[in-house]
Amino acid sequence: MLRAKVVAMFGLVLVLAPRIAAAEPSPDPRSTTLLELGKVAERVQIYILRKGVPPPSLEVVYLPEATPTDGWGHALHLVVPGTEGRPYDLVSYGADGLPGGDDLVHTWPVLR
Repeated sequence: MLRAKVVAMFGLVLVLAPRIAAAEPSPDPRSTTLLELGKVAERVQIYILRKGVPPPSLEVVYLPEATPTDGWGHALHLVVPGTEGRPYDLVSYGADGLPGGDDLVHTWPVLR
């Protein structure tokens, strides 16, 4: 059942990501960040399927020099455990690259 949900989530990302990217030829940094968070979430979910737990850091699923960035060029952050009982959260600190403020961009896994 978990695999079916993960496959459905991947399918949704694969279908929607190109449409979102094609809808706006030069996306704003927030849109770019949301797309990148979706890609990162895929890798984290694959890691979870293989290992049974979230990775301790993004460097585990990416080479250190290839750690993903948001639309403003700042590193994305993996928080384990996540908030509200989630296994993890993915976070961009927004334009200023600093925690807090009203420019945070979060994505939470669909699966619990």
